[in-house]
Amino acid sequence: MQLRAKSTTKKFHLKPEDKTQMAILDYCKLVYPRLHECVIKIHNEGQRSRSTNRILPRLGLRPGASDLFFAYPTELYCGLWMEIKKDGWKPTKAQQEHLARQQTFITQMKSMGYMAEWAIGTDMGIAILDAYMKGA
Repeated sequence: MQLRAKSTTKKFHLKPEDKTQMAILDYCKLVYPRLHECVIKIHNEGQRSRSTNRILPRLGLRPGASDLFFAYPTELYCGLWMEIKKDGWKPTKAQQEHLARQQTFITQMKSMGYMAEWAIGTDMGIAILDAYMKGA
């Protein structure tokens, strides 16, 4: 009889927001392949230790930065920032401070010539991509 070692790898579980983001990016890859080549995921979320939280801003982590950046300029915009929320998302009181940082970031990016939007659900994310690419 052989004993199996307990697996030390953690399973990765997709959150509803991740699935929404994946669907938006799948659409982007099909319809706008050149735009898809220019997308960057900003990984701001997650639980971290205090020491890691202290060093990350010095390494460029920006609290409130949008989830996706499309580094593809159009005639109208320098690029596209998109904050992704799942279908049916409603903000809670506990999220207010974080949402205020996200809104500040979006407002700052718009003032610098970027398109920056909230995408609540897949359909809204696709609509934002379509509107953005009309100026391409």
